[in-house]
Amino acid sequence: MSSLPEIQEAFARAILDGDPAAAEHVIGPRGLPPQAALDVYRNSVFANYRAALAASFPVVERLIGADCFGQAADAFVRGHPSASGDLNDYGSEFPGFVAGHPPVAALAYLPDVARLEWAIDRARRAADAAPLDPAALAEISPERLQGTRLLPHPACALIASPWPVLRIWQVNQPGYLGDAAVDLDEGGDRLLVRRPAGEPEVEPLPEADFAFLSALFAGATLGAAFEETLARFPGFDLAAALRRHVLSGTLCGIA
Repeated sequence: MSSLPEIQEAFARAILDGDPAAAEHVIGPRGLPPQAALDVYRNSVFANYRAALAASFPVVERLIGADCFGQAADAFVRGHPSASGDLNDYGSEFPGFVAGHPPVAALAYLPDVARLEWAIDRARRAADAAPLDPAALAEISPERLQGTRLLPHPACALIASPWPVLRIWQVNQPGYLGDAAVDLDEGGDRLLVRRPAGEPEVEPLPEADFAFLSALFAGATLGAAFEETLARFPGFDLAAALRRHVLSGTLCGIA
């Protein structure tokens, strides 16, 4: 007799891969054959996954069409089953999957659009955090300030792309009425996703600010982030950048 973990494993394989081994443990309702009952449940599970991914990546779905998106979502689910009981948490690996999905390989910008959408979706659900008090920062001595780490707000994320992904995302929003043309040769984006007032916003950043925040977000001390940025951008104004990103709520804590 199979153990409970073995039965559960067989059931998961039956749902994801169509493995018929679990059928012997299933009693179909109202005389429905076990395999047919598994098929009904599988269809329901995949439909829920497709809906969850479409809610997180609506622009990707619009760009490739509902049918193509559904096929990509099904393939993603089979290769990346959820490890969480909350479908809202599902999809972090989808941008990477899109990058290697042959049917959409011609759309080189698509993985970065997916990365932007996931950052926006994550920002919407991120925890609240009190903004960094500028007075608390001012109280730290210059010597200690060099070794201080400034923490990003949980809703914030940085996205860099060689493609104009913000423009692509904007023209594919519901109700957009402007010029929908996108020039893929217009250059890339360096973007900050944040949630200043309840709803996520996407802000283009200057190169120096993006480099500075990237270092801070990666855990660098303030001194190291400043030196690294200054080496690449000699005119970088640390005081102005700190003022901007403290007052906007991008930075929310001191470590």
